[in-house]
Amino acid sequence: MAWKKFKLGKDKSIQWISVDDFQKLSQTIKFLIIDVSDIDEYLESHIPHAIHIDEYNFTRATNDCDKQKPILIYCPNGPKSKTIARRFAHQGFTEIYCLEGGFNAWREIQAV
Repeated sequence: MAWKKFKLGKDKSIQWISVDDFQKLSQTIKFLIIDVSDIDEYLESHIPHAIHIDEYNFTRATNDCDKQKPILIYCPNGPKSKTIARRFAHQGFTEIYCLEGGFNAWREIQAV
């Protein structure tokens, strides 16, 4: 994928969150859940209510979203989430969380 990287310095609006913390917070906070995996991975399995965003629908999708709403971004393992989170911050989103360990960490918790 050819996502652009945005250097925002120390952006405190982007935070890493564990699967356990996400599950606790999601009981009181309604997150917009963003899956940035490859489309095949998303179609195979994803976190319930997650929407798939890739480089092709990013602008349209971000224009349709409430920029004040907390968002959780994840990919299969986690690293791509940071790059995409910076792009969301650049678009004006103010409360951004990246899932530590990505979808694989979430799936491990669900299997227990």
